[in-house]
Amino acid sequence: MKKVGVVLIVFCVFAMVKIFADGYEIKVKINNISNEEIYLGYHFGSKLYVSDTTIVDNSGKGIFKGEENLKGGLYLIFLPNKTYFDIIIDDNQKFSVENDTSDFVKNIKFNNSDVNQNFYDYQRFLMDNQEKLKELRDEKKKCEENGEEEKAKKIQEEMETLNETVMGEMDRVINENQGSFLSKLLTASKDVEIPEPPKDEEGNIIDSLFQYKYYKAHFFDNIDFSDHRLLRTPFVEIKLKQYFTALPQIPDSLLPLIDNILIKAQADSTVFQFTLSFLFNLFLKSNIMGMDKVYVHIGENYYLSGLAPWADSSFIAKLSERVDKIKPNLIGSISPDLRLVTTNNQWFRLHDIQAKFTILVFWEPSCGHCKKTIPKLYETYQKYKDKGVAVFAVYTQFKKEEWTKFIEEKKLNWINVYDPYNISNFRDLYDIYSTPVIYLLDENKKIVAKRLGPEDIEDFLSREFD
Repeated sequence: MKKVGVVLIVFCVFAMVKIFADGYEIKVKINNISNEEIYLGYHFGSKLYVSDTTIVDNSGKGIFKGEENLKGGLYLIFLPNKTYFDIIIDDNQKFSVENDTSDFVKNIKFNNSDVNQNFYDYQRFLMDNQEKLKELRDEKKKCEENGEEEKAKKIQEEMETLNETVMGEMDRVINENQGSFLSKLLTASKDVEIPEPPKDEEGNIIDSLFQYKYYKAHFFDNIDFSDHRLLRTPFVEIKLKQYFTALPQIPDSLLPLIDNILIKAQADSTVFQFTLSFLFNLFLKSNIMGMDKVYVHIGENYYLSGLAPWADSSFIAKLSERVDKIKPNLIGSISPDLRLVTTNNQWFRLHDIQAKFTILVFWEPSCGHCKKTIPKLYETYQKYKDKGVAVFAVYTQFKKEEWTKFIEEKKLNWINVYDPYNISNFRDLYDIYSTPVIYLLDENKKIVAKRLGPEDIEDFLSREFD
């Protein structure tokens, strides 16, 4: 009896696996097209990819079919005229869909796919109410223009009631489809609900920033980071980008938030890979000064620490080299000291300068950009030198005569130095791969800003002194 029981259990499990692992078969009928190629595609973040193709016959019928199951998500059927409509791919991957190019949402029909039928029932409900909302909005505008304030107020109340109805319907669909991808999809599309701020006994708001802090802490509550199917929708990438670009771009504030999201994303390896890659590239491409600190943090703590096994050795080697060059000169760090030689062959240390601000510039006289930048920078220096501003100007090459000639011609009466013995390693310490490069240091030689133009220096100093 025990043996028979075990056999039955194994057979049942095998049968269940077979039901959900014997591929997909999506029968399609598109009215108004014939003998055309159509595509089955899917979202992946903000991009669209093709998964399968088929050619419909004279009556618009075709089949998307494959031996392996599709990965769940929000898919699309692309038509020859470059239009498309969405379908949900969930556990059941054998169903049929019929549609009409005149109106995809109103005319779509499904057979053997309750999840898609429910999806489009909700979309039709949403469209109908959006039309009603537009009518009410237009009517309210006319009332306001005609001075009919009471009538406009009643219309506003109707609009709010209608909005509550729409949100209530979304909640109903989510609750009635618990466990399905439709429920996860609609939940992910919702904004987090923000409660009213707490008040004291007299009705005064206790914390004016309560709602902002709540929104920041709960922004991702509706995203299930353990479900990789949500990657095949636009919502995860949209939410990540919206969140991290709307926040104040202060590296030290962003770092713990990034770590919190990546901890959540580790619930699924595919979601973690997507989230990590997205955030890494987002801050890599940032034009905001100081974001290289975020880049270094992600690189060191996730890629170089071995938490990104998908990254190949070539990428890791290049990243390691890049991090080594950026890390010593991050904003907020104490600048690496330099001991270099002046035009009269005297040694001079950067950290020996006593000044409220020190402009550290790397340049060379043969550089076309330097020829324009250095004289402008000198004008700024002349304006602020008596207020506690010094310049430590580093010539990056070795042709002393060419260098000193330019200094004399332009009357660059500031601290001019170079490295004739090539021993200071300033190129790596300050990430110098082109010229000019300008850093701004405070009185403690902490890096305040980097890779500035003369106009940026002027703006900064004018705010400090003028």
